[in-house]
Amino acid sequence: MKANVIVAGASKGIGLELTQWFLKNECNVVSISRSATKLKPQTNLKTIKADITDKEVIKKKVSSIIESQSKADIHIYVYNAGLLINKPFIELSLDDMLKMISVNFLAASLTTQSLIPWLLEAKHAHVVFIGSMGGFQGSVRFPGLSFYSATKSALASLSESLAEEFNDTNISFNTLALGAVDTEMLQIAFPEYKAKTSPESIASFIGNFALEQFKHFNGKILPVAQNNP
Repeated sequence: MKANVIVAGASKGIGLELTQWFLKNECNVVSISRSATKLKPQTNLKTIKADITDKEVIKKKVSSIIESQSKADIHIYVYNAGLLINKPFIELSLDDMLKMISVNFLAASLTTQSLIPWLLEAKHAHVVFIGSMGGFQGSVRFPGLSFYSATKSALASLSESLAEEFNDTNISFNTLALGAVDTEMLQIAFPEYKAKTSPESIASFIGNFALEQFKHFNGKILPVAQNNP
């Protein structure tokens, strides 16, 4: 077994393809998603259907599964869950803001906090936050994405801070700031736009990065885009 992996936000798009990539690469995977998974049952796959923002439910369900995992030198947590509401800033409601904060930042923070003991058990551990070029300092900005971009900036800053806080441990923290990927979330937010990058191709990049690059990167925010963004 190459690694024990947890993927949050795994029901479709990048998360689904990423889960499949880890499975094909002989990893033991726990997938977490709000809706039912499209993945077929496999011996090295455990699925959790739950609201990623409910820390106590996630903690309870994840704990029961990871206790039964096979031993592995590498533990990986990929936080891929995200919510994009495309609205002018002046039209955003408090509910819109709270939903994006909850999914894009708080849930990532709380689940990572809950998983620290599990991450510390391995010889090497890697936390990868899936960010956005919208949250990458100096990148091109777009109307309607102000608050989404702000939450992704917060997520990236968190990974930098955690890398320093856990610098003397086995855990590495990095953020991948993705450009436009042809996912359902992007299609809903921008119906007229067709992204060139597929979920399959970006999932392969993320998987390789998560599994190998903790050796070379820690506390980094890495842009992953053909264009800006």
